[in-house]
Amino acid sequence: VHTVSLIYFQATGRWVAEVSRAYSLEETFVTDSQRLKRSLVPALIVCLTLLLLTGLLGGLADSATPLSLEEQTGIRGSLLHFFAAITTIVVNLMTYITEFVAISHHTAVEDSVLSEVSRLRKEHGLSN
Repeated sequence: VHTVSLIYFQATGRWVAEVSRAYSLEETFVTDSQRLKRSLVPALIVCLTLLLLTGLLGGLADSATPLSLEEQTGIRGSLLHFFAAITTIVVNLMTYITEFVAISHHTAVEDSVLSEVSRLRKEHGLSN
């Protein structure tokens, strides 16, 4: 889902930039679009890192694995893996909510661009 969100922002952000340039629209449309996309990137990186860490700790929690972090941490590997998994789930859920809000705001930017283009086309006697 995170990848789909990122691709959505790349595609629609490019659309906003190209339409804004073609119709000489205000730069605020492009700025808002870029700001919304860039606000998500850190959360997406954290989610990916947590996912990789959880997988790594899952491998270390396997009793057949000769490596263990129990001596260094004093905590069983299965418990470390469990807490990493719970943390990953919680952070992902929070990121989903953040993505939903950002996409909602970006949709408003897209609607504003469409409204402005429609207004400009009507001013110049062009059809929509």
